[in-house]
Amino acid sequence: MNSLPLDQILLGDSIELLDSLPEKSVDLIFADPPYNLQLKQELWRPNMTKVGAVDDKWDKFKSFSEYDVFTWSWLNSCRRVLKDTGTLWVIGSYHNIYRVGSILMDLEYWILNDVVWTKCLAGDTELFALINGQPIVSTLKDLVRIDLASNSIELPSYDEKGKLTWVSLTGWQKIEKSRGIRFELEDGTSVECTPEHRFPVARQGQIEMIPARDITTDDTLLQLGKFDLPEIISSEGIDEAFGEFIGWYLAEGSFREEKGLQLAMAADERPVAEALIEMIKQKFGIVGRIHIYRQSLHLAFPNNFMVALVKRFVKGNGAKVKRLSRDAFFYGKDFLRGVLIGYLKGDGHWEKSTQRWRLGLTRNYGLITDLGVVCKLLGYRLRFSDAYVPYQRGVAETIRGEIRSNEDDRWSYITLNDLGLPNRRSFPQDQQHSLLRFRTDYKLITRKSPVGVMTPLAEQVVAGDLRLVRVKAIRKTTLRTFYDLSVDGNHVFALANGLLTHNSNPMPNFRGVRFTNAHETLLWAQKKKGAKYTFNYQTMKSLNNGLQMRSDWKIPLCTGKERIKLPNGDKAHTTQKPEALLERVILASSHRGDVVLDPFFGTGTTGAVAKRLGRHWIGIERDKTYIKLAKKRIDDVSEAMFTEDEFLPENKRARPRIPFKILLDHDLLKVGQNLYFGADGGVTAIIVEGGKIKYGKIVGSIHTIGSEIQNAPCNGWQSWYYLDEESGERYPIDRLREKVRGKK
Repeated sequence: MNSLPLDQILLGDSIELLDSLPEKSVDLIFADPPYNLQLKQELWRPNMTKVGAVDDKWDKFKSFSEYDVFTWSWLNSCRRVLKDTGTLWVIGSYHNIYRVGSILMDLEYWILNDVVWTKCLAGDTELFALINGQPIVSTLKDLVRIDLASNSIELPSYDEKGKLTWVSLTGWQKIEKSRGIRFELEDGTSVECTPEHRFPVARQGQIEMIPARDITTDDTLLQLGKFDLPEIISSEGIDEAFGEFIGWYLAEGSFREEKGLQLAMAADERPVAEALIEMIKQKFGIVGRIHIYRQSLHLAFPNNFMVALVKRFVKGNGAKVKRLSRDAFFYGKDFLRGVLIGYLKGDGHWEKSTQRWRLGLTRNYGLITDLGVVCKLLGYRLRFSDAYVPYQRGVAETIRGEIRSNEDDRWSYITLNDLGLPNRRSFPQDQQHSLLRFRTDYKLITRKSPVGVMTPLAEQVVAGDLRLVRVKAIRKTTLRTFYDLSVDGNHVFALANGLLTHNSNPMPNFRGVRFTNAHETLLWAQKKKGAKYTFNYQTMKSLNNGLQMRSDWKIPLCTGKERIKLPNGDKAHTTQKPEALLERVILASSHRGDVVLDPFFGTGTTGAVAKRLGRHWIGIERDKTYIKLAKKRIDDVSEAMFTEDEFLPENKRARPRIPFKILLDHDLLKVGQNLYFGADGGVTAIIVEGGKIKYGKIVGSIHTIGSEIQNAPCNGWQSWYYLDEESGERYPIDRLREKVRGKK
């Protein structure tokens, strides 16, 4: 073969066809060879469900020595066709990658990196879960401390009809410090995750699993509109009336050890106070007292028993930290209904004209999470937003919210395009409509369209428990620790705010006799040690939020619509790799117009990504079924949809340097003004003279103080935020730097 068969799939044996290609003709090789699993029997998980492991004929070898000969042959052939400046990537599991690595070195390849591909939510993400059947609202970092070997954990999810169901947590994996993405949703809730973590997104009537990095503010995510609650403890004393007392305490209460507790009320709420005193007296034999101070009323219970009783249902003491304890969810919905009523009477206001409760509280995200869970349990919907109100010489951080009946779906905005439904005269395709109006006014069957077809997603939203929620804002976050949970069923679970998310489904742990196989290893090698090779450092740095790309890659498995399946629903290829993985490999080690070779082409992931990125490709595959699927897949790819420049950062050296002090000279910031570490961070620093900031007793630059806070290198321009007085929103100070640059 005298010329390269560019952009073609070659049918036949990989070694024979590699030997037919011209010498030193290929820039990059990506190889996903057989694993040689040597399986002797079927694999089963600890819960006795069968593992869909790799048992294809192409993965079977008579012995390890036969596999080693095969590996030596194809790697040697690859070395012949690889340019002296070229590099090779090979991926494998622990079954084969160490044998491959040894042979690579024997053939005088020079290994540049071993990259771990791990298959991710921030540790403070809140979850509503059942632990051994008992409900709990818990942060993710606390939940993963529970031993799965002796406890069962279930998370809310949905079935094919969109109805609430529960799925079992089967494992988890910790991802150390990494940068993330924060999604702020239209109902006030938010979630923080790695860029590769996937969410169910409503697109044209389908639910697609989309990586966080590809989600935009035009997208619609999915939520569960309701939760369910088993009653663990039946008690005549812990009922709705007592729940109302706990709600009042959440809103207006405090305690001091050895001195009892008190509720602060308005003077005109004396009838309510007297009713609460009588209720506590009847239930527990404790007598409360009322004290009037000008326009305020204090309901006091100077008794240690009442302090101990309230601490059973409320944890924390103070408006910024109080929230419901785990035990509060043990007594059923009637008790929680009382809690919600009592809280709204204390910190809320009923608006008769709009049939909603308005509420305001100090910035306490734990409490607002608990209230949201209670609303989902009782059939209500909570929406909230951050707010700032004047307080003494500055502003106080608060939350403003409102609660409606779950049946009142005027908050659930949808577009017909999301649901995949035809437009109507009063229902344009891309215009947002409330679900309430959609249910009452939208006509599926019309004179011109006598056959109405409701998409599965529309059915799940209209008749099921799924709700749509828009993305309000997307922000980059600082270094955090993330966790990837694995669940069974549809691999989708809901967070405490109802938002549905997708786990990466790492490999099972084989009847509990080994650690979970949650990663694969890629070896990156150059043909000749010391030769110049391609490594697009700036591109990788740009893809990693401005930081040098690490060798541990958090990329989800190939799932959802990306996973190619046969007509019977089975996977077309057992080891299909995600396009995001190949995208990173190709962008890192090749240029536009380079030739990328894959000697084990399978269903064509390498070819599809190479075509989209403007590279030439060559695939070698011996299975005609795989070739047919790969051809169709690659034909559907639009060639060079974007330019390489979109991945590259701007040439920062060509831009004027702006010292932080210049912002003070332009009156964009002032000495004495507060800066906030992160968009929602509680850490503040004060601007002092000389373009420095003060954090506690430490004075330094925005970068130095930021590094001190997060114990890692910090770009202060991106990490420090200022409060915009007009909008009440926080923005990174880099926004002000760009204003100055625009004037120069």
